[in-house]
Amino acid sequence: MSTNPRVYGHAVFLTLLISAVSSQAASGCAGGQGIAPNTASPEQLGKQFLALKKFDRAVIQFRRAVQLSPNLPELRNELGVALVGQNNLKGALSEFKEAARLDPGYADARSNIGLTLLKLGDPKAAFDELRGVVEQEPLVAEGHYRLGLVLMTIGDVTTAIAEFRRAIELQPQSPEAINNLGVALAAQGKVDEALSEFRQALRLRPDYADAHYNLGLGELKKGDAPEA
Repeated sequence: MSTNPRVYGHAVFLTLLISAVSSQAASGCAGGQGIAPNTASPEQLGKQFLALKKFDRAVIQFRRAVQLSPNLPELRNELGVALVGQNNLKGALSEFKEAARLDPGYADARSNIGLTLLKLGDPKAAFDELRGVVEQEPLVAEGHYRLGLVLMTIGDVTTAIAEFRRAIELQPQSPEAINNLGVALAAQGKVDEALSEFRQALRLRPDYADAHYNLGLGELKKGDAPEA
């Protein structure tokens, strides 16, 4: 069993990518009802399938949308997210890069490039990409959070803490940023501070498995775990 805190796995990585697209899909459905297939565009159907995590169907619909409008960067980005759902990271990276080529100022696509590069094992390139995103949009919490993840991967814990704190300042109700701030503090040996962050993450999301794991691990290391 691993004794390292959990920063994020593929499921959390995927959630980071699909959250914005899924929220757009939900907001486009009156009363939370689905769009009738005979009235929906391929992009609308793709967003719905993405929200339902039916990635194969989402890819089919987004590819149809791209065929109809090949120069829309948003469609390329959405197709990339669906490909991540299929664990086709190289294909996803290609689509994110095409989205950024079509619109060099498209921060979401550049941010997705950074996260995908990180998952593909190139943290240096991921850092360069995400640092550029933060410089482009300094008031967007998600960029600081993602940059913090990369900094943790390359071992710059102090700067990662600063990025996580900035993300939390901008979006105080983010259990992911709070949990990972705890992970970074634990890496510096600040166990009490880390435990406080894990507990706060769980107050915001009581079913947050990684925060439960990290809290238990932190209490065990501190000697506070209850006896069996």
